[in-house]
Amino acid sequence: MGRTHLGGRRIFPGHEAVGVVEWAPGVKGLKVGDRVVVEPNLVCWKCKKCLVGRYNICENLRVFGFGTPGALADAFVIRGDRLHKVPEAILDTEAALVEPVAAAVHARRLANDLRDKRVLVLGGGTMGLLTLVLAKLAGAMQVVVTDLLTNKRAIAQRLGANAVLDGKDPNLIEKAVEISGGGADVVFDCVASVDTIDQG
Repeated sequence: MGRTHLGGRRIFPGHEAVGVVEWAPGVKGLKVGDRVVVEPNLVCWKCKKCLVGRYNICENLRVFGFGTPGALADAFVIRGDRLHKVPEAILDTEAALVEPVAAAVHARRLANDLRDKRVLVLGGGTMGLLTLVLAKLAGAMQVVVTDLLTNKRAIAQRLGANAVLDGKDPNLIEKAVEISGGGADVVFDCVASVDTIDQG
């Protein structure tokens, strides 16, 4: 079990979680025994952004498991409005992917129509692999994935990447431009490091 220290306190990280409600006094729509997933944005519901429904950019946003106690503990407490029931047909392993899939779906929607487009995905972690799959399902003509690790590049190939590139290759940009026939139409940065921002 992972844990970090913040201000002298032990903090258990983790925000992609599925669990069972053990205590829910006064929480509408939830009861003890319900299986739920966590929506990790801890929002104020009072700022201008929250009041117009843009709570994903709450002015007082905190994220569960990032600087707050998270889900890698045996039990945790979170507001009831941050929990969503899981249908019985969905396995725990599938339910744990709800939050990252939602983020990847949102990024894909922001990119508009990907049919017949050449796509570059920077980073082959969970978000990058989900983005790869969604781009292929959306009809992308080509999806190239970069990553620092050989095993992640291999997984990307198994999931349908047309090509994979080593993220630390000094000639990465030139190779990506060559593979795509002049450059990608759409780039998804699933790492957000200084290097990937420059590469994008």
